[in-house]
This record gives sequence, structure tokens and C-alpha cells, in this order.
Amino acid sequence: MKKNTIFIAFLLFLQISQAQETMSEKIEDKEDVSFTIIESIPIYPGCENAIDQRGCFQNKIFEHIKNNFRYPRKAYRENIQGKVIVSFVIEKDGTINVLNVKGPHELLEQEARRIIEKMPKIIPGTQKGEPVRMTMAIPIIFRM
Repeated sequence: MKKNTIFIAFLLFLQISQAQETMSEKIEDKEDVSFTIIESIPIYPGCENAIDQRGCFQNKIFEHIKNNFRYPRKAYRENIQGKVIVSFVIEKDGTINVLNVKGPHELLEQEARRIIEKMPKIIPGTQKGEPVRMTMAIPIIFRM
């Protein structure tokens, strides 16, 4: 498989509020805060001293997806494509907890889950000076 035949789409977090609303039904903890309204955003490793921490965070997530992406062989052979939305929480301790994965096929869902679960520990965001759980939803598009 050639890398140039595979596209990974990563929309800016500010543009995925619709995906967050769709997935938020699965989140029962009302203490969760959205990326779009959090006072102090989480800090991805390597972004500690960045001037634009929000932009750095988004770029590092995109980089992580791109570097860990592997099109499932069976899905590639069977021409299975589509958008998978992964909803997850950055916990108060910075760990990632995948809440829900929704896509057109289980093979694509499994790969999207694997990618997000491989994310490193992140410095959690804060609200009123306290670490908070933060919900996010990321679309990953599998296209040949």
C-alpha cells in the first residue's frame, strides 16, 4: 500500500462540534468539559512552551494520527472506506479513555480506536484552576 494513496482527514477541533454533540449522549459524567469551552486547554507532550498551545495541541494530535495510521489490510482489499468518529475523554490524570467509536465498518472502527488509545499521557486541561475531564471527538477518514 502506498502512503500517498491513503488520506487521513483531521478536522480542526473547533470545527467538530457537531461530532461532539452527536457523541455526547454517551457521556454521563456532567463534569466533562468540551475543548471549545475549556479555560486552560490540555497540553500535548512537546507543546509545553509553545506560544500557540491550542494550535500545537491540534498539530500534535494530527501528527500522532498520521504517524500511527495503518489502513487495515482486509479493509483495503475490500475497498472499505469512510469516516470514523472517535469520542474520548482526557482524564484528570492525563490518560485517554475512548468512549465511543462510530464508523461504517468494524475494521475501520478498530483501527481508529487503536490510534487514539496509543496517544501519550497529556497534561490535563483546567477549569477554575482544577484539572478536569475533557471530552473530544475526532473524525478520521479512511479513503483510498
